[in-house]
Amino acid sequence: TDGPHHWQFKCGEITEKILSSPYYPEIYPNGMNCTWTISIPPGMRAVTMHFIKFELEDGGEECAFDYLQIIEQDGTSHKLCGPQTQSLTFESKVLTINFISDSLKQAAGFKILLIYEAEPRP
Repeated sequence: TDGPHHWQFKCGEITEKILSSPYYPEIYPNGMNCTWTISIPPGMRAVTMHFIKFELEDGGEECAFDYLQIIEQDGTSHKLCGPQTQSLTFESKVLTINFISDSLKQAAGFKILLIYEAEPRP
């Protein structure tokens, strides 16, 4: 054989409007590089990300180690790490979500409820 086995961990899918870290509620693996796309359904104007649980390795203001990056359609980027409790609302029609974990420390991970807000009726 050619050296150690490399295990491929799956990122998982968004199900029932829930986005969670790989293997949640178990700790997430090292070396993850996951991407999800959230498209706001027709008739909806925004999505709120409600953090049921959010605990990633704390990498300071730069989120230098493990982080969740939220990229809006216009390119605006938000990086989250450490503990997070405040809900975030986005009006972008498409969000790209990246989850990165380094090769050192792991944490509890995240479970996020996606709540869509309807367009106001005329």
